Amino acid sequence: MTQTGADQDFNRSSRDYCGNHRRKSKGCFGDRLRPCNNHVYADENQAGIGDEVIQQGSFGGGSAPADTIGTLSDFEPIVFTTSANNTIDAAIALSPPGKLGNATPSDGYGTPRSETVAVNLNQQVQKYGRTTSLTAKGRITGINATISIGYDTGTARFVNQIIVESRKPGFI
Repeated sequence: MTQTGADQDFNRSSRDYCGNHRRKSKGCFGDRLRPCNNHVYADENQAGIGDEVIQQGSFGGGSAPADTIGTLSDFEPIVFTTSANNTIDAAIALSPPGKLGNATPSDGYGTPRSETVAVNLNQQVQKYGRTTSLTAKGRITGINATISIGYDTGTARFVNQIIVESRKPGFI
């Protein structure tokens, strides 16, 4: 079934943590920007700018200072209501030069392309996540969707979303 502008509900019971934060203020010139999710780096709006970011996160066994990759630089707050118009779950960390690369792990797809492409229904996509590893052969099944996502803090509504279905059971 093709979904365009569809309403969907998701519950994030298996959190895809790519990092975590710890309270610490610092910054250094020449840092690299590392994008991720608010729910990961900013702990669902609970973290402060300058908090330490560790990867892999504490959920996956990481700890500071050994796994520190930088500090929280900014995040888009998530509004936790079912009438909100959130468009992104995003945060950025600043990492010192040499701390991060831009390729996926050896079982991934290498270095992501830097150019953007138009989104089309049935377009094949792939991603690499800590929990899911490589999720290849995903397919775009919805454009401009409105969805509600359950977080630890509450439910948040997101608008103008792209729906991707995976052939890997249990993952979207």
